[in-house]
Amino acid sequence: MAMSWLWLAMIGLSLVFGLCNGTLEAVSAAAGVSGSEHLFSLSKAIGEKDIASALATVFSLYESAKSPERLVSELISHYRDMMICRFLPDPG
Repeated sequence: MAMSWLWLAMIGLSLVFGLCNGTLEAVSAAAGVSGSEHLFSLSKAIGEKDIASALATVFSLYESAKSPERLVSELISHYRDMMICRFLPDPG
């Protein structure tokens, strides 16, 4: 519930101050929040021991204002979610 109010506040402030056009992507970029694609590409690079690709992803996220603390927190949650999915019984 609190997160939805945060998003509404971010969208409202972004529109008022003309920071973006109000799309989810623009508000996310302004807030330093991104989707989960980077987590999948980073975990794939780590799994394949592709250091160059992993560092390129981290550097790209850092360049787009993603804090290292936030990235590590999201990566921990991502791995936890993947572990839970792996051990869940198949619903079908």
